[in-house]
Amino acid sequence: MIQEEKIKQCLRELVDTDSDIYNYATPKGLKELRVNIAKYLDKKLNSKVNENNILITSGSQQSIYLLSRVLSNQGDTIASEEPTFFGAIAVFKEIGVEVLTVEINDDGINLNELREKISSSHPKFIYVVPTFHNPTGISWDNTQRKDFLKIINEYGVTVIEDDPCSELNYTDDDFKTLYELNEGKNIIYLGTFSKLICPSLSVGYILADNAIIERLYEYKLLNDMNTSLFIQKFVNLYLEKYNIVEDIAMKKAQYQKNARLIKEKLSNEFDNISFSNMRGGLFMTVNIPKSVQPTSPYDTNHYDARMQDFIRADVSKANIDELVDTINIKYKLKKRSTS
Repeated sequence: MIQEEKIKQCLRELVDTDSDIYNYATPKGLKELRVNIAKYLDKKLNSKVNENNILITSGSQQSIYLLSRVLSNQGDTIASEEPTFFGAIAVFKEIGVEVLTVEINDDGINLNELREKISSSHPKFIYVVPTFHNPTGISWDNTQRKDFLKIINEYGVTVIEDDPCSELNYTDDDFKTLYELNEGKNIIYLGTFSKLICPSLSVGYILADNAIIERLYEYKLLNDMNTSLFIQKFVNLYLEKYNIVEDIAMKKAQYQKNARLIKEKLSNEFDNISFSNMRGGLFMTVNIPKSVQPTSPYDTNHYDARMQDFIRADVSKANIDELVDTINIKYKLKKRSTS
């Protein structure tokens, strides 16, 4: 059965059989869903997870916002990769923290720069997307993850590990989560089902120790009180009725095909572009020569400066014509000769 039909069946079943969907949820989230997420994470993280250590959120953006509020205050210093998820940048700027950026490349985060900045500035936390990074699609190898954790443990820095789509692995490599490698120590783990079921769900979750979950609960009350009970029950029913592994396999096949089409089309269209080493997930970057400047400056309230050097391509959509138009408008890049 295609995923669209599964979604329709779940929606019909909820509306026909569950009158509770019209009520409010508790701020911490539907218990049945937290139990099912805990079972899911038991296998994924190779760790025994308690549902009481999980808070349901209205998507990853809210997860980042709530944690930033709990872990930092205006004027504090935090750290992140550069480039990183633009939604996280917007949150950090809104809260008013100073962001130490640590460069990443196709091999992962720069560990020498990380140690130097952590040792000198002692950030409140570091936000990272080590598996199928947004926006580049790269992944740190497991050796680098272990070396990263040695530095983190040495300085006692809290890590927010954002892991929205590690299931969408296009390689045979087994990328271990930081949470698993460090047995949960110093790691707050973020996940979502919107990348695996459908984007409009906006259901995420935070896995953290009890003290942090209790503080998050208080901020959740202030932020939106609760995540939609209807959406939570839908996700829970979907997880109980269907094997999500089948959906993941179909998505992986389609997204890999889209990535190949994007690379082929753009390489044939423009001179001197290159692509990030995408190994899974939804995103890769179309890298623009540094000698070519954008026609208008980037909004640094929402993007870091390095983002002017690339266009983010979303491989869940084969929006090739849109990417060509974006490159033409923003960079007026020289087209490949057809002679």
